[in-house]
Amino acid sequence: MDQEAGRVISVTRDKLVIEMESCEACETCKAKHACTALIDESERTIEIPILADMPELRQGDRVELTFRPESRIFSAFIMFIFPLILMIAGYFIGFRLFQREGMAILVSLIALVLSLGVIWVINRSLLRNSKFIPSIHRIEQ
Repeated sequence: MDQEAGRVISVTRDKLVIEMESCEACETCKAKHACTALIDESERTIEIPILADMPELRQGDRVELTFRPESRIFSAFIMFIFPLILMIAGYFIGFRLFQREGMAILVSLIALVLSLGVIWVINRSLLRNSKFIPSIHRIEQ
């Protein structure tokens, strides 16, 4: 099981916002820039719905999140492989429909943008599935 540390930055009635700390795996990952391409690394946050079996947490608490390996593998597939598959499929569909490479590339790019929307929808639905929500443990200070 993968574990990462973080700090609770806000608690609401139905969710926690946790600022993740950089870990060893992130420092040695070849794709770490893909995770933080549009954000400052110091702003790596995750929103987690509050479940009944979670400990009582307050703002400022240090926590350890445990991610299931299958959720990490699925997430990597959805973030990296799925858009690539849709982009390639979009190219072939566009070429078959229009018989022009320029249009095939345009359809491919449209498929890539659509894949980002699909990823957003998948992310929202996975937040309702407890198998994809990490378990949280307070770190004693």
